[in-house]
Amino acid sequence: MKRFYFLMLLIILLWDIGSFAEVLTLNDCVARGLDNNRELKIAYENFRKFKGTKQKTRALYFPHVSLTAMYNRVNFTASDRLKEDFEKFSMIPGQLSQLFLSTIQDPTMQAVYAQKIQGMMSELNLPSELPKHVGMLNTGVFVSQPIFTGFRILNANRAISAAEKGAYYQYIETKNKVILDIETTFYQALLMDHLVEVYQMAVKIGNDHLDIIKKMHAEGLASDWDLLKARTHIQKLEPQLADAKRKRELVYSKLRLLIGASQEDELLISGDFKAPEIEYAEDFDSLYKIAKANNPLLKSVSLFENSSKYLLKTAYGSLLPQIGGFANYTFLGINDEYNVGSKDINKVFAVGISLKWDIFTGGEHFGKIKEKRAELESVKQKKSQVMDYVKIQIKDALNQLKYAKENYKTHELNVQLSEKSLQIAEESFKNGTAREVDVLDAQLDLKSAKVSYYQMIYDYITADLNLKKALGVISKDFNHEEE
Repeated sequence: MKRFYFLMLLIILLWDIGSFAEVLTLNDCVARGLDNNRELKIAYENFRKFKGTKQKTRALYFPHVSLTAMYNRVNFTASDRLKEDFEKFSMIPGQLSQLFLSTIQDPTMQAVYAQKIQGMMSELNLPSELPKHVGMLNTGVFVSQPIFTGFRILNANRAISAAEKGAYYQYIETKNKVILDIETTFYQALLMDHLVEVYQMAVKIGNDHLDIIKKMHAEGLASDWDLLKARTHIQKLEPQLADAKRKRELVYSKLRLLIGASQEDELLISGDFKAPEIEYAEDFDSLYKIAKANNPLLKSVSLFENSSKYLLKTAYGSLLPQIGGFANYTFLGINDEYNVGSKDINKVFAVGISLKWDIFTGGEHFGKIKEKRAELESVKQKKSQVMDYVKIQIKDALNQLKYAKENYKTHELNVQLSEKSLQIAEESFKNGTAREVDVLDAQLDLKSAKVSYYQMIYDYITADLNLKKALGVISKDFNHEEE
C-alpha cells in the first residue's frame, strides 16, 4: 500500500513538473523567431539563388566539352524506276571490262587481264540491287573556348558578384526587421504585464478603501453618498482591468506568431523593463556615419547600383566582335548488308578560330543598352530614396529619444509623489481632515501616473530600438549563427 501511494505521489510530482511553462528571455524569443520566420527564409533562398547564378556565370570562363553520339538505321524501299537505273549502273563495270578485253589481240595477255579484272570485280563486290537496310553511326567530341567577348563575361561576373552581396545584405535587412518586430512586441508584452499589475493594484486599493468606508458607514462616520462613491469607483476600475488583460492577450498572441509558437501554448517571458542606456552620441552627423558603415539597406542599394553599372557595360560589349576557339574530333561510320567493317569508319579532326560580329541586328543591341541604362537610373533613384528614408528614421528616433529622456524623470517623480499623496489622503480621511473624494482622486492620480510612467519606459525602449535598426546595429547583441 505504501508503495502504491509512493508511485501516485511520484506521478503527481512529474505531472506538475511537466506542466510548468518555459520562461523565455528576449534572446530566446529572438533565436526562435529567426529560426522559424518564413520571410527570413525566403530572403535567404533568394540569396542562395544569386550564388547559383554566380556559379553559372563564372563557368563561361572555362572551356565547354561536349560528347555527341547518334546512330540511325534506315529501312529503304526504292521505286521500280530507281531499281532499274541502279541495275543498269551496276552492269557498267562489267560492260567496260568486256570492251577493254576485246581490244587485246594476244590470247595469252587477254587471259591474264581477264583474270585480273575478275579479281578486281570480286573485291569491289558491287551489289546488283539497292540495299534494303542502312545503318549510320556518328560520334565525336567538341570543345569550345571563348577568347574575346567584348568583356561581356568579365562584366557579367562582376555584376552577379555585386548582386550576390546585395542579396546578402537584403537578407540581413530582413533579419533586422524580424529582430525589431520581436523586440518591440516582447517589450510591449512586458508593458502590458505591468499595466495589468497597475490596474489590479488599483482595484485592490479601491476594495480596501471600500471596506474602510463600509465600517465607517456602519459607525455613522460615512454617508450613503460616500459608500456609493466608493462602489462606483470600483465599478469603473474593473472594466479597465478586463480591457488591459484583453490587450495583453492580443500582444502575447502576436509574440507567439513571431517566434513560431502555437497559439495554444502558455507563454511566459522574463526581462528587464527599464529605461535603456544610450550607447551612441546623440548628434545626427555622427549617427549617419555609423549608418553608412552598418545599415544593410544602404549597402544593398549601393551594391545593386554597381551591379547595374556592370550590366550596362555588358550591353555595350555586344557591339564588339566575339572570338572563340574550337576543336572537333568525329567518327562517322556507315554500314549495310553488303559493306561492314572498320574500313568504313571515317575520322575527322578539326581545330579553328571563329569570329562573330553582329553588323546589323535591327537595333537589338542598342535596345539592350537603353534598357540597362534605364535600370541603372532606376537603381540610382532608389538609392537616393533609401538614403532619405534612413535619414528620416534616424531623425525620428533621435526626437523620440530626446522626448523620452526629458520626460522619463518627470514621470518617475510623478509616481513617487502620487504614492505619497495617496498615503496622506488615506490617513487624513481616517482622521476626518479629508473627504472621501480626495482619496478617490489620489487613487486615480496614482493609477494614471504609473500607466504614464510604464508607457514612457516603453516609448524610451522602442526609440532606442528604432535608432539601432536605422543604424544597422540592432542584431549585434544576438549571436545567431548564419547558415
